[in-house]
Amino acid sequence: YGGRLIDLPMSITKKRTTYRNAYSELFDVVYRYVLYRVPVRQDAEDIVSDVFLNGYRKLGQFDEEKGTLKQWIFGIARNQIKQH
Repeated sequence: YGGRLIDLPMSITKKRTTYRNAYSELFDVVYRYVLYRVPVRQDAEDIVSDVFLNGYRKLGQFDEEKGTLKQWIFGIARNQIKQH
């Protein structure tokens, strides 16, 4: 996922649409990233669920000028793993 959809400033509605589209493209790679670091499958699944749920809840805080949606989601994943 190259993040081409998120290069321009977006309204929250457009962010939500982009997030929904990115979910299907990012889910597998985020899951593998988490599973590599948290080898218990059930824990990894719970963390990935929390990553995407928290990302959606905090979507208003996403600033496309600071990075791509993919980078932001991976930041959330890193934080969720640390909290685990």
